[in-house]
Amino acid sequence: MTERAIAFLHSPFVGPSSWAGVANACRAMGFTVVLPSLSSIESLSYGAVGRVVADAVSDFEDIVLVAHSGAGSVVDAVAEVCAPRISIAFFVDAILPHPARSWLSTLPPTLAERLRAQVHNGRLPTWEKWFPAGIIEEMVVDARAREAFIAELPHVPLSFANEVAPTQSSRRPHECAYLRLSPGYEVEACQAEALGWPTMRRNLHHLAILTEVDGVTESLRQ
Repeated sequence: MTERAIAFLHSPFVGPSSWAGVANACRAMGFTVVLPSLSSIESLSYGAVGRVVADAVSDFEDIVLVAHSGAGSVVDAVAEVCAPRISIAFFVDAILPHPARSWLSTLPPTLAERLRAQVHNGRLPTWEKWFPAGIIEEMVVDARAREAFIAELPHVPLSFANEVAPTQSSRRPHECAYLRLSPGYEVEACQAEALGWPTMRRNLHHLAILTEVDGVTESLRQ
């Protein structure tokens, strides 16, 4: 078994290529990298995410888990099946785990109501439709990169958004850290600091993992 691997965990609401640039940069630095795809899960659930990640990292004794955005909510589910092999968990502009609560209940009420109103055939609208026009274009200026990013956005089932997250958090790694990329995640950064986690702030934007690969990689390395 290889001693250590970095597992990049993308939000269930976007695709795995959001992490591809940072993952490749880490490979170039000599790290072993795993990039599980949550988009391949037909019936998305916390348990299913845990199983997919467990399969992806089954060959490794020591795992550094790096979660972006909505992936923060599934860290405990992954830890349930992968502990104690996860030695460190990095939260990158991510929500924090929310035991005994649904993901939808963590949203501002106006956004939650808007998403419920747009449910079609039991699935949420794709992520780029959650925001006012122009927001995605501001973050991902390159048209080809933006089109590729949008093309792999999944229609997440409402059942996942309403599923209550695992109530057990005792298997979460003792070592956690937070990298805030955008002001929108300042509350989470402050919560991480209150928990005693090392916390770094960068004045970038939420999709900087896609557009500011070198800067994000260096921040993680630090």
